[in-house]
Amino acid sequence: SPKSIFSKFNIKLIRYLEIYYIKSASLLTTICTYTKMELQNLHFSKPIIIIENGYFKEIYDKNKSKQLLVKQNNEIFTIAYVGSIYSHQYQSLELFLKCFKKIIVENNISNIQLIFYGINFSKEIKNRILSYDNQLNNYIKTTSIIPLDILIGELLKANTLLLLSNEAYDGYAAKIYDYI
Repeated sequence: SPKSIFSKFNIKLIRYLEIYYIKSASLLTTICTYTKMELQNLHFSKPIIIIENGYFKEIYDKNKSKQLLVKQNNEIFTIAYVGSIYSHQYQSLELFLKCFKKIIVENNISNIQLIFYGINFSKEIKNRILSYDNQLNNYIKTTSIIPLDILIGELLKANTLLLLSNEAYDGYAAKIYDYI
């Protein structure tokens, strides 16, 4: 199909550009062990370091006391997701959205919402979420990136946090919500 031909071409182009630009890099950085292993397999002659993604002790300590004060939303059941959604997570996302719709339709539920925090910076991801099924759009909210301390307060109000996995990876394949 034309789509799969384009996808194959796109993958080859990205791979070519990656090799081209990484030749001149003296160091590669990533945020997790899994990606580091993937990079080592592709670029074994380059040093690779992990820069931990976003843990600040002072924010954790500040929000530790806030946990006791923040009440979860009991009027609308809220499911929250934070951060990017990568292409290897689309299958998990679409499976979740399928189940989300089934729960809403079969149980005639209206007091539920799914919030994707920080998604608005990517029109592609936002459109993928909102175009999955127009019936769900009344239940889905997306936001721009918001300050971490405000985000933590919002996550504390959520009833549950969504994790999207990577089926190709055997280990811990999801983010950790370490502040709450």
